[in-house]
Amino acid sequence: MLEREMVDHFRIYPDEIVFIGDDQLVYANAETYLLRTIDDRTHQQLSEKISMAQWLTHQGETDIAIYMKPADKRNTLFIDGDDKVVFHIPQQQMHDGSKKMSLGKRLARFHERGYSYSPKDKKVTAFLSSWKERWEKRLDQLEHWYVKISQNPEKTAFDEQFCLTFPYFIGISENAIQMMADLAMNNTANQMTPAKTICHERFQEHSWLTLEEEMESRVKVPTDFTYDHYARDLAEYIRTVWLEHDGNSRGEEMIDTFLNHYESEHPLMLMDQQYLFARLLFPAHYYEKIEQYYQTGHQGKKALLQTDCLRLFHFSADYERLLTFICRRYPLLITGNVIPQWIRKGDFSWQSG
Repeated sequence: MLEREMVDHFRIYPDEIVFIGDDQLVYANAETYLLRTIDDRTHQQLSEKISMAQWLTHQGETDIAIYMKPADKRNTLFIDGDDKVVFHIPQQQMHDGSKKMSLGKRLARFHERGYSYSPKDKKVTAFLSSWKERWEKRLDQLEHWYVKISQNPEKTAFDEQFCLTFPYFIGISENAIQMMADLAMNNTANQMTPAKTICHERFQEHSWLTLEEEMESRVKVPTDFTYDHYARDLAEYIRTVWLEHDGNSRGEEMIDTFLNHYESEHPLMLMDQQYLFARLLFPAHYYEKIEQYYQTGHQGKKALLQTDCLRLFHFSADYERLLTFICRRYPLLITGNVIPQWIRKGDFSWQSG
């Protein structure tokens, strides 16, 4: 099916097809193509994401995967029940090892090229940039589940744990939402505009792809792009590193190094530090796992998610240490009244023992 679609739409005759995670790489005539499955939301925003990619390329950003439009009126290929976007992967250049640039520096320069971008679809822009509204919707949905589960007389042991820990997570969620409301008021009063740019849905260490083992991760796939405050990318990188390293010294070192390199190109102003902190304060990782657990019907996946969720329940204090770490790095955060009072006072649960 895939081979026929590639031939019918692009006259590309695959030599080899390789799976990398959820993506497929097609090798044909010494060229490389990437097929990525997308959901309805990404499909609706695809035109804007492609415009972002074209803008970045025009501004000099390299290694951007090039969108390939099918031969008919569709924007995607429909293969085995899924919508797939096809990209041509540009040939990566061998970079002099002595001139290798750190991920933090490269991300800062990537953001720099996106600041002057003006989104074409204002509705998409409004949806993408409203953290407070999206967080409120996720909170409302989870609160609805909590009420339903707590009233169920046949709760499982996991349900009991979810109900027991939910008030803690709803509390810090409300803190993050209130912080965004306060920031919006302050920005309006001070006539300040948040620094929006082209960034990523969820930036991680390997968001940019590499096709060769000895090469840096450099290939940017447009379906990852979004238009938002640049602190989004910093926060999601920091969150992922912290959770992957259980908040140990190695994780702290990686985060510090990443931020040092980023700020050598683009220092964070106080407002940007506050956006960074608010995004970290909202426990998006908790919502993601709980939503996946209660929405999946696959028992094997459910068991794995249960393990992940129980770990989040039991080690929430470790994540609070990330908040203290960020406050130590940016001490101006605890001045003023935007940061929640319990954080300004240092009233963390991990200190109470």
